[in-house]
Amino acid sequence: MRSDRFKDKAEFYRKLCNYLKEARLKSGLSQAQIAEAINMSRYYVIKVEKGGSKPGTKTILTWVKICGITIDEFCREFLGMERTPEILFTKTPTVELDILKRQNDLILAFSAIARKMENAILEAKKNQTS
Repeated sequence: MRSDRFKDKAEFYRKLCNYLKEARLKSGLSQAQIAEAINMSRYYVIKVEKGGSKPGTKTILTWVKICGITIDEFCREFLGMERTPEILFTKTPTVELDILKRQNDLILAFSAIARKMENAILEAKKNQTS
C-alpha cells in the first residue's frame, strides 16, 4: 500500500469497500451474484460494502474480476500503481501452507499405518516362535 495514497489502514479499507461497491453497481451485478462468485453469503457482501468487514486478497481479486475489472486496472485505479505486483500472480503462502499441512497429515497417517503393520509382523513372529 502506498503511504501517499492512504493516510492509514482505516482509510484504505473504507475506500476499498467503496470501490468494490461502485464496481458492483457499475457492472450491474447484484449483491447475490457477487456473493456467489466469491463463495460467501449476501450478508457478507453487504458488510463489505458498508465497511463492516475487511475482504482478503483473493476475495478482492475475484470481486473486481467478476465486475469486469482486470488486476492491472484495479492496481492502477485503486492502488495508484503503474505495474501489477508479481506477488498477485504467484501462489499465496496460505495455499502453500495448506498443501504442506495436508502432506504432513498424509505422512502422519502413513507412519501410523506402518507402525501398526510393524507391530502386527512382530506379533506374528512372536506367535510363531512360541
